[in-house]
Amino acid sequence: MAGRSVECLVDTGDSYIEWTQQLNLPGKHMGSLFAYPGSSGIQVTAEWVQISDLRLGDYELTNIPTMKVNTGSSLPEAGDKPLPAVLGNTAFMHVVLTIDSRQHQLIVRQLDYDIAQQLHGSQVSLLTFKPVIPVIQGVPDYITVLGSIADRPVRFAIDTGQSWPGIFLASAVRSQLNGVRTGSQDLARITVGQTFFGRRATEVTEPIAWSLGTAKGRCPAFVIDMPNYAWQANIGHQLLKDYRVTIDYPHQKVLLEPFQANPNVVRTKP
Repeated sequence: MAGRSVECLVDTGDSYIEWTQQLNLPGKHMGSLFAYPGSSGIQVTAEWVQISDLRLGDYELTNIPTMKVNTGSSLPEAGDKPLPAVLGNTAFMHVVLTIDSRQHQLIVRQLDYDIAQQLHGSQVSLLTFKPVIPVIQGVPDYITVLGSIADRPVRFAIDTGQSWPGIFLASAVRSQLNGVRTGSQDLARITVGQTFFGRRATEVTEPIAWSLGTAKGRCPAFVIDMPNYAWQANIGHQLLKDYRVTIDYPHQKVLLEPFQANPNVVRTKP
């Protein structure tokens, strides 16, 4: 970033390219300070800064708006590992992005790449995503796809920056799942009261069935009050890491390819 080597989190649950003030990247300041939600729901200040370039291998963006967040040495959005920068959807809006957690690879392809080339086997899920609330220059705030929880249709946010060991579930959906019981007290002691998007988790359910196309599994759900959002569930890295995830931003497609011998995936017959 701006000619410097920076370790970044690729976060499809975020719109922006963000970095902490301690990086002190050179750039052009584009406006005044504004409030931004930090960790535990505490507001911090941020500002827009245009940096000269962002390079990921041979992939390059130039003269791009980024957000400098006035917080510590790491960003609260950076999952379970403190990282100084986040690459949200802005960084990939005109390309096809593949995240391969098994091979530790990030693959960026040009917009003319046809992801149908990867459609091999009955377990591959090709989903159409809906961009939610474009906030800057048509960049989606979230990438959402239709799926189900406990056989109820639910719109999921695909969030590679979310690292909790389960799915976040809106309380409005939880109230409709009468047959689902509260789950592990040990897990609840660790997670209930922790915040996500500034909202506190109020319950951990027993493992419940979820599906995205042919991708299926069971996991706990962390219940949060998320009013007025266009998604009802949020699936993060701990479940998505069992798949090679490809996001075709120009054509609004998400491809989930399961890895072999995946204990967290319930296989379906062809």
